[in-house]
Amino acid sequence: KKLREIYFTHLENHTYKIGCGDTNNRLRNARIYFPEAVVVGVIPCPNDKAEDIEKSDFFIQKAKKLNPDSPSPFQNAAALYLFMRSFELAQKEIEYSINLNEAKVKDYAFYVPALLVKIFILIAQKKQSEAVEFIKKYLKINFNAELFLQLIQIDKKEVGSDLLNHCKLQIEKKSYNSKMEIYQHLVPLYFSLALYYEKENSDLSDEYFIKANREIFSIQRLNMVQLQKQE
Repeated sequence: KKLREIYFTHLENHTYKIGCGDTNNRLRNARIYFPEAVVVGVIPCPNDKAEDIEKSDFFIQKAKKLNPDSPSPFQNAAALYLFMRSFELAQKEIEYSINLNEAKVKDYAFYVPALLVKIFILIAQKKQSEAVEFIKKYLKINFNAELFLQLIQIDKKEVGSDLLNHCKLQIEKKSYNSKMEIYQHLVPLYFSLALYYEKENSDLSDEYFIKANREIFSIQRLNMVQLQKQE
C-alpha cells in the first residue's frame, strides 16, 4: 500500500508548517488521521494554499473510499497533483479515472474534462507530441470542439483540412438547445478558428474572436433563473 504524502509549507526564517495553525497540532492531527503517512516534501507557497491543498486531498481520499468505482475523485486527485507538480501521481490518477469512464460509457463526450486533465499533465511535462497524439486519437473517434481547440493551441500544423472543414460545418449546421451548449461547443469552435487564422488572416481571425466573445458576453448576462429556464 502506497504511503500518504504530507507536504509542509516553507515560511520565513526557515520554519515549516503543515497547513495553518500550530505546527505541533497539525503534525499530531496528521498522525492521528493518517498514521501511515510519511513527510516527503515542501510546498513553497503561502499558508492558506497549503491548507487548501491539505483539505482538498483529505476530501478526495475520502470520496475514493466511499465510491471507488466513480471516476470523479480520481480525476480531482489528478488535477490536485498537477497543481502540486507531482506529475507521476497525477498521471496515475488520471489514467485510472479515464479507464473507469471508458468502462462505464462509450461516448467520450461524457468525460472530456478527464481527457483535458491528462492533456494538461502532458503539456506541463513538455510532452507536446504525446498530447497531440492523445488528442488526435479521440478526434478520430468523434469530433469534439474542446479537444480541437487544445490541438490548435499546441500545434496548429497538426490540424488537417478535414478537421478544419469539420469545425466550420459544426458552426454552420449544428443547432444548440441552450446557452450552456453554446458555451461548451460553439465558443471553442470560434476560438479555434480565431487562433488558426491569427497569423495568416488577421481580419478573419478578429471576426471569430469577436463572435466568441459576443457569445460569452451574452451568457454572462444571463442570471441563474434564466439559465435554469432554458435548461
